[in-house]
Amino acid sequence: MRSLYIDIQLGASGDMLLGALIDLGLDTDLLFEKLKKLQLQGWEINPKRVIRNSLAGISAGVSCKIDHTHRNLSEILSIIRNAGYNESTTGRIAGIFETLARAEAAVHDIDISDIHFHETGAIDSIVDITAFCLAIEILNIDNVYFNTFNFGTGTITASHGEIPVPSPATVLISRGFEAVFTSKHGELVTPSAAAILTTIGEQCAILPLSTIESNGTGFGTRDYGFLSCTRAFLLSEYAGAGELVLQVECNIDDINPQLIPYIMEKCIDAGALDAYCTQILMKKGRPGFLVTILVTADLLNIIRQLLYAETTTLGLRIHRMYREKAAREFTTITLKGKIIRIKKGKDTNGLLTVHPEYEDCRIFAETHGISLKKVFYLAQQEYFKKNPL
Repeated sequence: MRSLYIDIQLGASGDMLLGALIDLGLDTDLLFEKLKKLQLQGWEINPKRVIRNSLAGISAGVSCKIDHTHRNLSEILSIIRNAGYNESTTGRIAGIFETLARAEAAVHDIDISDIHFHETGAIDSIVDITAFCLAIEILNIDNVYFNTFNFGTGTITASHGEIPVPSPATVLISRGFEAVFTSKHGELVTPSAAAILTTIGEQCAILPLSTIESNGTGFGTRDYGFLSCTRAFLLSEYAGAGELVLQVECNIDDINPQLIPYIMEKCIDAGALDAYCTQILMKKGRPGFLVTILVTADLLNIIRQLLYAETTTLGLRIHRMYREKAAREFTTITLKGKIIRIKKGKDTNGLLTVHPEYEDCRIFAETHGISLKKVFYLAQQEYFKKNPL
């Protein structure tokens, strides 16, 4: 599993994203060969290594002849589909342009079919977006993550005249995503970059435990007088014995205790690795509950929403931790013709524990009218009879 993490705290544009991937190690010869399939004339990519604010990186050097063509969405999608890329790459490119088209249609209050792209329909934008999606394919990326949008201030001149920063299209595309409005003067995030990231990426504050394979820095063509760049990190799944998990906690002293078992069950059904509740004494001597949920990073938002919806808490604590798991496997034994599952835990030194499955033992105890603890004993005894230490 390979992931791409894109750091956009200092800005993002189509050429900055591409520059970061080239600096990261993208095979540019293969990229250029694939881009030629677009059958578009008048574009060039000339990557150049530059140093800005003492930081080295790549300026992608995407340049095009002046293009006055105003293409609508269907014309752009036709260019992409006629290039003959694989289904996933074509789908990503088309999805990004559809995101841009919806935003432009909303900004101008017209139907999406009536949108004619200007800046985003120009050859350089088609090349930027296509190149990024091809890079995902070439680098064999499974997941794309990015952090918080950082927006600048001021105005820029577009085909419709002077518009505010962040541009209306960028604002619409980034709706629902975490953003910071800075005092920096300039367009830190372009509509193309916002569309690329929100369409094929996931905004994620806490990443899965990973190993950094390589990293790169991409610069744009504008000089704002401060450092503006995009950084990219190529990550592979950490090869350790355990995994990164998140422990989500909240203290509650004003909930109906009858709701607690229901909440625990809902969390487990949603995919939580574990869910438990501890009785605690809170401030002013109030009895309360400490609700603790263990989840993987991809389920954090689901569990967060569930806890806010089902409990009375007004806040959560989220801790990163490393969970180590002993190897485990299942086998079965037979008691009086009934199959009972046995869970075995192992480590490198051999067998650690043998534990009969509770539900199987409970059903057996109720069916035969004997104590549950005796069923556990008989099941373990039967296992060791066939599997002596």
